[in-house]
Amino acid sequence: MTINLKSHIPNTITCLNLVCGCFSIMSSLNGNLTFAGIWIVTANLRLL
Repeated sequence: MTINLKSHIPNTITCLNLVCGCFSIMSSLNGNLTFAGIWIVTANLRLL
């Protein structure tokens, strides 16, 4: 059984976007809106 890494790329990108979103929520709840915005921008850059 071989592992095809190409099939894991979309799942990896989705998981990274989810992590960035969670960090953004945690930053905004802690009152650090600058870092929350940076996490959102980082998540959007991964979509390109």
